[in-house]
Amino acid sequence: MNLRQILLLCPVVLSLGCGGSDNVVHEEVGAATYFLDNQSSHVLRVEWKTTVQLGSETQNVGSVPSGTVKELLSDSIFGVNPRPTDTFESLALYRVDTGGRVYLQEPIRDEAWVSERKDSRYLGTTHHTLRIRDEDLSP
Repeated sequence: MNLRQILLLCPVVLSLGCGGSDNVVHEEVGAATYFLDNQSSHVLRVEWKTTVQLGSETQNVGSVPSGTVKELLSDSIFGVNPRPTDTFESLALYRVDTGGRVYLQEPIRDEAWVSERKDSRYLGTTHHTLRIRDEDLSP
């Protein structure tokens, strides 16, 4: 084989040797961000427990004043957009002034949350908002 043939053959060998593997699976990640929209007349404290997949951790957010929206948590899963039931085991609301629990979602109900897609990618990001009014709270 002469030098010219070797030089012509090099790009072919390199392109075959450096090609991507057809066995690699590229799975997109779906993301979700969760919010509390406090439309009640009370300052609320939020406490939740995450699912087993997220470590079954109890977490909370300080006060959420009346008339404000507060981000609670973000989550992501390969292949799907997380729903509230994928992220939370339970969610409770407490009145800050009395310390009493006034709302409990256990088990979590996806239909209680308003979901909104935030971008046009295949999975992208979804915002899930739990809107709370005075009539949703127990005395």
